Amino acid sequence: MLSIKHCNSENKNSLRTSNKNSFILQIKLEKQCDKMKASGAPFLEFIDRMDQWLVKNYSATAQLLKTVDADGEGYVTFEEFKSSMYL
Repeated sequence: MLSIKHCNSENKNSLRTSNKNSFILQIKLEKQCDKMKASGAPFLEFIDRMDQWLVKNYSATAQLLKTVDADGEGYVTFEEFKSSMYL
């Protein structure tokens, strides 16, 4: 999701590149998810384990995501996510 501030003339080229890269990554992620879903039981086990982990670690995860959300818009962009890998 992009806001108006991202649409000025200086950011158009970087925005196009970012959108293209995000789109490519989304397609790759969807393909991997489809492969996992096709595997049946391992996929369901993964979903169950992730659900249990998120319930157990909700507070810490929410705080981490707030820290990573540098612009405070309420979601983590791919760029914010990448930047957070060095925290």
